[in-house]
Amino acid sequence: MATNEQIIESVKSRQNNGREFSILRRIPNFLGGELIVIEVIKSEQLIGENYVFVGFDKTIKKTFLSMDELAIWINNNRKPQKDKGFLSSDYIPAIIAILITITICGYIFMKLYEKTNQEIKVPEILANALTTILGFYFGSQINKPKVTSPKVEDHTA
Repeated sequence: MATNEQIIESVKSRQNNGREFSILRRIPNFLGGELIVIEVIKSEQLIGENYVFVGFDKTIKKTFLSMDELAIWINNNRKPQKDKGFLSSDYIPAIIAILITITICGYIFMKLYEKTNQEIKVPEILANALTTILGFYFGSQINKPKVTSPKVEDHTA
């Protein structure tokens, strides 16, 4: 288990221009561990912050001299998102809505094929199911953030 002294020592071994090092704050639950922010002071002036990542097993995993180093490490170590495929939870409401719609359309075409002069009436349970499912599906789409492409600024004069 990493002690405060070991954490500060891990920063001192990489940072040779500071005189005083102290733990500024701790960020728990950071990528399955804890991120500890160390302030570096020289001549009574804050000259920067360093970061120490302590894993879930309470051992020092990595020391960063800058936020840039930390950001690059996070980017390189993040787990890629797996493609969930066609049957992911994002598509299931749409699949159900399509199946109910196909069922109702099939029922109507079947009645039309019989060439009856009767009024074609969709069973109430199918109509209610379709209305409920379509309402849920489109209602759930309202709060989803829209994906937009980033705007590229033109810096040419």
